[in-house]
Amino acid sequence: MNLKRMFLFMTLGLSACQTKPSEASSPPVALEVLDVKLPDSVGASEALTVTVSVADGGCYHFTNFEAKQRSASRLAFSVQGRPLAGSVGCPPVTGRVAEVYTDPGTPARTNPFEVFVNGKSYGTVSVK
Repeated sequence: MNLKRMFLFMTLGLSACQTKPSEASSPPVALEVLDVKLPDSVGASEALTVTVSVADGGCYHFTNFEAKQRSASRLAFSVQGRPLAGSVGCPPVTGRVAEVYTDPGTPARTNPFEVFVNGKSYGTVSVK
């Protein structure tokens, strides 16, 4: 193999290993949720903190939460991310990252108050 061809293959191979967040024009995707932590109880109008764990590494990175539905008895939101760009393969998943969603408490909650993330129920919070 001649030297120029070998240099070209090495350059292409090394550049394929680099990853970076994709441009904002890439459509967001729903990320896999590993765990959701809810408090046992919350006041009817106080802020409710929901901690969502998503994978750290892999082909996507967390970008934002998207509120889907909020009523007196239900909160539903999705966890969104964007694909990494500039990589043929995805980096390994190395753990989890905790992201926090805060519901401001309006409208006032009623019992039981159920929380859905990416369309799945993760339980209820008692309203005091």
